[in-house]
Amino acid sequence: MRVEQNLLTIEELEALLFEWQGRLCLTEWDIVLKIVRRSEFGEEDNQADITYNESSAQGIVRILDPIDWDNDLFNQDMEKALVHELLHLMWHDFEPADEESREHVLWHRRLETTARIMVMLKRGGLARSMEDKEVR
Repeated sequence: MRVEQNLLTIEELEALLFEWQGRLCLTEWDIVLKIVRRSEFGEEDNQADITYNESSAQGIVRILDPIDWDNDLFNQDMEKALVHELLHLMWHDFEPADEESREHVLWHRRLETTARIMVMLKRGGLARSMEDKEVR
């Protein structure tokens, strides 16, 4: 099932940041949100990233500007990207140190799956998806 394109303004993303910080119990964090161009990402395939300072509880989430989205197979979902980055913050203590390890790949995939499920649940899409399977 292909996700609908979910392109948002910075104001809409900031409202979602506030909402998801509450949902994920991250309200003690001061998080700044930015929409950035592809050239500002170090890695070519990033949709978003987060940097943070645990001791000051401050972070910056950067989300790829839709202008630079060049994937013909999958639509950009800025809300899911935001949730994915917040899950990085929430679960950073459990992140495997070796980014090249199989454990890290699997850990990161679980964050992605969790973000997708949480956003689908919020939108009511998971229930619709399950109903579609029951009809068949």
